[in-house]
Amino acid sequence: MRNYSLIRMCAIVRYLENKLDRNGEPREFISKKELETYLKQTPEGQDGLLSISGRSIDRSIEELRSMNVNIKYSHSYKGYAIEHLPEDEAICQEQQQRIVEMFNMIDVMRTDHGFSKFLHFEKRDRLGTQFLMTLLKSCQKKSITQITYHSFYKEEENKLVEPYFVKEWEGRWYLIAMDKSKRALRTYAFDRLKEVKVYNNQTFNDQFREEAVHYFDHCIGIFGSNNKKPEEVIIRCSKRQAKFVETKPLHQTQTMCEDEDGWTTFKYKICVTYDLLKELLSYGPEVVVIKPDRLREEMIDNLERSLCLYE
Repeated sequence: MRNYSLIRMCAIVRYLENKLDRNGEPREFISKKELETYLKQTPEGQDGLLSISGRSIDRSIEELRSMNVNIKYSHSYKGYAIEHLPEDEAICQEQQQRIVEMFNMIDVMRTDHGFSKFLHFEKRDRLGTQFLMTLLKSCQKKSITQITYHSFYKEEENKLVEPYFVKEWEGRWYLIAMDKSKRALRTYAFDRLKEVKVYNNQTFNDQFREEAVHYFDHCIGIFGSNNKKPEEVIIRCSKRQAKFVETKPLHQTQTMCEDEDGWTTFKYKICVTYDLLKELLSYGPEVVVIKPDRLREEMIDNLERSLCLYE
């Protein structure tokens, strides 16, 4: 059975998204009457399967707002638009972007226009997202949770943790939690979770959660600062690579300036971690680390050891 409420929300998001300019700002506001007309033109609307009324539209918009899609109503223009959130609400802005992308994808997948043969997904194993709702609830309720975890380097084991939040990185999901036996912050990949058991009658103190949230402020990836201090990192990228780095910044502190030789210099205030090193190595000959010296030496060492494998 189709979820027509979901279909209605998908259609509303698509229509409002099409009314944004290239910077994501509304170029026009859409009235409720225009939304009704548009919904009636959808296949479900034409077949009479979709409930279309002012009340149903209001209900769908409220549901979207509850998912952090920032739909605003303008009394001046008498219409609706999706608006960007302020810079100090970066996490909510990222959530809104992902939710909108999800609705757009559902909208494409639900239509029967023969799109499937043109849509190729990355082949990958299960991501462990079956645990997502359970773990988010345990984070919200501050419930002590037991996870059965099988890391790449150890045998499967049970761990009691204080779950703080869930983090995504490179298409995978991770639980950020306090390992109660070690009293240390740890990162657990969802795809290596075997079982999750929540103890709703056992809760934890929230005092370390804020510290955990800021643990990644000056880092990229899933390896936190681990008491490291952020430092100035300077890299130079080729003209080709610079376009990718500019449009997908390594970190929110990124600044850039073009050099006379066609290369581009990028500067950051971040901690040097394994994920940063791995990312820069993936750029190959398209990047040069200028500072700090320690990172530059690690890059040279890794590249020399790779070269030795081909001798």
